[in-house]
Amino acid sequence: MPNVLLPEEIFDDINTLVLNPDTFAQEYPNLDIGALFPRVRANAAENAEEIHSRPLMYLPARFASLVIDNK
Repeated sequence: MPNVLLPEEIFDDINTLVLNPDTFAQEYPNLDIGALFPRVRANAAENAEEIHSRPLMYLPARFASLVIDNK
């Protein structure tokens, strides 16, 4: 059986600001093809909301049983 080591920070929360749905719907038509939205700054709080996420990683199917429903 292989040993799989996961870094401690893999389960840490990441907080980031994103455009709220109304602002996104308003700004999306103005975005150039292939362009990215500019980073949302803290002073844009009235047009943004904070979301919480976790770091992503690729997990091969053969190791999934070691992480999913692990007790």
